Amino acid sequence: MTKALREKFAALKLLIVDDDPTMRSAMLTALRAAGMRDIVGVGSGEKGLAAVQSNRIDIIVCDYHMENMDGLGFVTRLRQSAWGANTPVIMLTANSEGENAYRARELAVAAWLVKPIQPNTLVRHVAATLGLVAPQVDDNNLEDLAAAYEAQLPAELSALAATTAGIADGRLSFDAFQNDLLTRLHNLKGQAGMLGYGLLGHIAGWMHDLQRIAVRQHDMVAHMQPELIKVLRVGAAVMQMIGDRKLRGDGGDAGVRIRAQFGPAAEALLTRFADAVAAANAGTRAHANTQAELRVQANVDREMRQRQMNTYLRG
Repeated sequence: MTKALREKFAALKLLIVDDDPTMRSAMLTALRAAGMRDIVGVGSGEKGLAAVQSNRIDIIVCDYHMENMDGLGFVTRLRQSAWGANTPVIMLTANSEGENAYRARELAVAAWLVKPIQPNTLVRHVAATLGLVAPQVDDNNLEDLAAAYEAQLPAELSALAATTAGIADGRLSFDAFQNDLLTRLHNLKGQAGMLGYGLLGHIAGWMHDLQRIAVRQHDMVAHMQPELIKVLRVGAAVMQMIGDRKLRGDGGDAGVRIRAQFGPAAEALLTRFADAVAAANAGTRAHANTQAELRVQANVDREMRQRQMNTYLRG
């Protein structure tokens, strides 16, 4: 990479919009390690809009799943403004839903990246979106942040395990904790993958995908709630064990065993969820093709999870 190209990349002004402070810090660290000097980080869509209005922003990296205003809501407002109509946006998401990806294309979102995302992947997409070549990021630049994340991970995983155990034995109401669980799993999927815990991110991804359907299609899959609660409880216990044993990366031989034991149950329930939603919609003309679409989406999600795990295996 020539000095001129490095300087051009370094001179960019980038905005990060993500309500997860750990992810904001991880992305900021990775981009600064690549040489970028001028980065603004905010924790909500409203603050993001204010930042674009008051700054000369070259490119935006925005999370999809945020409270109050989600990523697509942010981009919709951005495109309606005179000051953000043409600003390039990269969207980060914990899922690969075709409907949201289609809406993102309509809003001229430059890239739709599914978490977990490796630091060099983020840097490459930022550069490519603006027609530049990305400098290579040394993963060691995230070591301090990863160490801090590792230090607070046991408490976070213990709290998740306690919540799922409380739901399983009836002490806590599942309905009352549905959205809280979805947010926790969303954050874990993104954080773990970017900060060196690929296996943990993979397990969180399975759980997140199940919980996402349970929240969005509640009435259609409510009859399978006992199976879901069991999978969530087991998954939370598995993640707690991964954290306690500090199984970084793909977890080696232990990771192979964990994926072989937990994966089939999670994948089977995901398939049953898709079938239940398709069956519930089968009688309406507007959803005549729902079953085929959901099966395609389930296959896309499955292939995405495998691709993400292959990334850790190669790394």
